[in-house]
Amino acid sequence: MWGAAILGGVGALIGGPIGAGIGIALGDALFDSPEQPEEMSEEESGVAYFVCFFASLAKIAKADGRVTQEEIQAVQKILQEMELDQDAKDFAIKVFREAKDNGRCTNER
Repeated sequence: MWGAAILGGVGALIGGPIGAGIGIALGDALFDSPEQPEEMSEEESGVAYFVCFFASLAKIAKADGRVTQEEIQAVQKILQEMELDQDAKDFAIKVFREAKDNGRCTNER
């Protein structure tokens, strides 16, 4: 249940209704199938939090209609302070960009 809910929410933020459907299907298959335990592992939980965090930052930055240079610099500072490897930084930036560019949950129509 939690896998489908979390990945469905992330999918909705990034890809709208289609993303929600894909997220729910993936969450159910990966985390909620009968042979899997009820709770997510610490690693799975961390990944879900990571994606939700950067998607939320993008939506907050875009809430007024545009993302300013100061907001981008703030996200870059967060990435620097997290001391992530390059793959994780690239993934965080991709999540941020996709959530920012998706018009769902913003003033864009």
